Amino acid sequence: MILDLFLWAGMIFLSGMGLGSILKAWKEEDPLSIRIGYWVGLGFIWNIILLFLLLTVIPANRFSPQSLVIGRFYGIVIADLALFVAGWIRTGHMLVKPTWDDMKVFATVTGQAIILIVHFQIYPIFPQYDSQDFHQHFTNAIST
Repeated sequence: MILDLFLWAGMIFLSGMGLGSILKAWKEEDPLSIRIGYWVGLGFIWNIILLFLLLTVIPANRFSPQSLVIGRFYGIVIADLALFVAGWIRTGHMLVKPTWDDMKVFATVTGQAIILIVHFQIYPIFPQYDSQDFHQHFTNAIST
């Protein structure tokens, strides 16, 4: 599960960093918190377009949404890494030094994340089922 979270974060952040560097989406003086916003937004856009192409447009790779197997997921991660490397080559750098305002934003987001984690530990979304797998929840809900 931890590896999946790192892969998901890599899909979003790395592709957003690469795409933003290639498109010059931010200014050099923009703080880190603004750049992270760009990274997340552009990463989601890139991955949605990539999934759209894999699911509908490219005939050689036509498959149903149920067949989004782990191999194709790693293929998307490899495409995201390639985009990140292309952006790195184009600009030569990606990170900036965080400012005091960035630290305030990160502290607020971290506090909200802790509150959410504690809340869902006490009140889980699916209290009847002991699984973190949505497919299993769906199957159990249909069978009852």
